[in-house]
Amino acid sequence: MKILRGSTQTGSRQNAAVLFSERSRGQLAREAIDTGSIYPFTGATGTQRHWLKGEFAYLAPVAQSTVLNRWNVKHDVVTEDALVAGLDAYGTLFVAGAGALAEGTVAALGQWLATPDRRLVVSGRTNLPVTMLGLASIKAVTPEGFTGWRWTPNAPSREDDPWGDVLVTGAGGYRVQRVAAAPGSRVLADLWDFGEGASGPAATSARRIGAGVVQTDRTLYLANDPFELLGAALQAHISVESIRGWQDPLHWADAIAARLWQILRPWDPELASLRLRTFGSHRGVLSLRHDVDASDDLSILEFEAANLVPATYHVLDPVISADATTHDQAHKWVRETAGYEFLEVGLHNDSERLEYVTGTGLYDHVRATEARLGIAVTNCGRHSRFHAHPETLDAMDYLYDNSPHTLGMCSFSFFGMIEYGHPGGFGPIEEALLTYSTDTSRTIATSGFWFPFHPVLTTVDEYKVLRGWDVTHEYDADYDLVDAILAGFRPRPTASGSPVQPRTPPWDFVERHAPADAPGTPENGVYTIQYHPLYS
Repeated sequence: MKILRGSTQTGSRQNAAVLFSERSRGQLAREAIDTGSIYPFTGATGTQRHWLKGEFAYLAPVAQSTVLNRWNVKHDVVTEDALVAGLDAYGTLFVAGAGALAEGTVAALGQWLATPDRRLVVSGRTNLPVTMLGLASIKAVTPEGFTGWRWTPNAPSREDDPWGDVLVTGAGGYRVQRVAAAPGSRVLADLWDFGEGASGPAATSARRIGAGVVQTDRTLYLANDPFELLGAALQAHISVESIRGWQDPLHWADAIAARLWQILRPWDPELASLRLRTFGSHRGVLSLRHDVDASDDLSILEFEAANLVPATYHVLDPVISADATTHDQAHKWVRETAGYEFLEVGLHNDSERLEYVTGTGLYDHVRATEARLGIAVTNCGRHSRFHAHPETLDAMDYLYDNSPHTLGMCSFSFFGMIEYGHPGGFGPIEEALLTYSTDTSRTIATSGFWFPFHPVLTTVDEYKVLRGWDVTHEYDADYDLVDAILAGFRPRPTASGSPVQPRTPPWDFVERHAPADAPGTPENGVYTIQYHPLYS
């Protein structure tokens, strides 16, 4: 097992911790082997990797850490041994999807929880005693489809809450826990199975499973695992198109983070008080990205240079992407941005052919482009929409290991997915090979979560958090869509029957759409808007 980030304690500890359980990860790997949920392939280094499919990937701990970052909550990510050795330093613990904790860990958590003012948040699989979690009973069951919470009158709520009384929080077919609350516990939400292919919360196949969110004075238990769902959605481990279809396609995952924060903030005041605001007094940051492609029009660059507007310009390689740009165009953008320290050049890495997103192809692409354009590629933004799962993750891993100055990419915003094998081999990708595609008629911000995250490699033998960052983005957004992205208020997609027409730029959007108590999305967002000078 190998974890590259956040696996050990160094320096001063935080008040909160996220637990990574190697015992639980190992148990999931064994279950994957027993059920045939393994995909073997040869990685970029020439060694064979045995990928863990579906619910066995154990993506929850890293997603949980990402959500805490979004809440501005400083925290540690610790192993079981590190946790037990320094348990008394923490006031709040998050334990997601850990169904095989060691007996010593379980005993230590019980003793730790006996001290007043400590809080334990547990989700999904667990072998903690039901009495510790405020439950009367617990039993694993497999739902037909996606699962979610239907709020009860006990749930913290607000009159202007835009998300309604139902929220999808569990991946389709992932095992959940059928639980009953013990006397004295509060059920904040019931857990519902919305059925396979359900089009909304009113689907006739929807059925109640049991209690969904159970709260005591010191524990919060989530009967499905929203963090495993978020981890899977962020890196295209699953298709979330059906969720985006009947929840907000822009902010569906943000809604999970926002609603959980509404629960945690009054229940755990100490957690809410010890926050480091990433962007100071601002609620987030707006990042502008330009994919220049075949354009010669410098109008956007000239405006941003004159007005000191930071932006990133992604340039195609004129050799690899010869059908979409030219040598003169690519070098023109590199030359024109060079004089401004706040204008950055990145690589618009081509994914039109599988050879550029699998094996060593991504790394080779980056290094060849650096030599041809005379730049150091610190970030990439994918050109075209194709993605091979999990081979592209393996290629990203190889890139980050061998190109230390490359810091991140934008790989998972939208894609045509080729999953677990590509029978057509390398070369141009045929639509017939696709497992699923992002529905771009609504928005391409597939994950619905506007904050950088680290993808994870999960194989039988290895758990590796990639060094580089990834992030979602929106594509050639008109002003109305920018409003919706920054505001986070729209709970359902609108269908006017005709395209929204751009209107006067809303320079006062901060005052009009983001009051200090805006409930629709959590603070600390990183909103990336991509524009093509060719179409502007």
